[in-house]
Amino acid sequence: MSSDEWPVVVDGDKYRPIPESWIEHGSDQGNGSPRVYAVSVARSVREMISIRYATRDGRVFRVTTTGAENPTGGGIVPASLAKYTDWPRSLVPRQYVDSVDVLRGAESVHMRVLWSDRLEGRDDQESDRRVATDGGSIEDEDLDAVDTLETALGQMESKRARELVREALQLEMNRGDIERSEGGEDA
Repeated sequence: MSSDEWPVVVDGDKYRPIPESWIEHGSDQGNGSPRVYAVSVARSVREMISIRYATRDGRVFRVTTTGAENPTGGGIVPASLAKYTDWPRSLVPRQYVDSVDVLRGAESVHMRVLWSDRLEGRDDQESDRRVATDGGSIEDEDLDAVDTLETALGQMESKRARELVREALQLEMNRGDIERSEGGEDA
């Protein structure tokens, strides 16, 4: 079995594609970035299911949640989808949560098919912030230091890299405070 075929096996769990019907009955939860999108699902222990969510650039975050029998038949679904006809089809992970993997071939194809229409032309904060952080054309005053820090930290893979960004930003903020206080004395 190649990585371009279903099921995708990760750590012994067999992930299958998230059905389109789940996406239609889900909601987008949380604000900020990076936003992650449900791509694949596997049965876990007992009545739990494991859902792999991915960013647009292919980083994967895994969420384990309670599963329930599908009321319309055909297997197991997130319990909130079975009970309330809603579930988090996309979400924003907490800042301290790191990605655990990257998309596999079949997941990458499925993500494009499943999410492309929903994301096409969408003016996400994530894409705007990435452009600005990378030196794009967004004016500096459009992003405050907290937005810039959150974006940079979300894109950092290692804990040490995040610490260095925090320190650099703190130094820059302190320098700005000093320059403002010196400028205020001259006025």
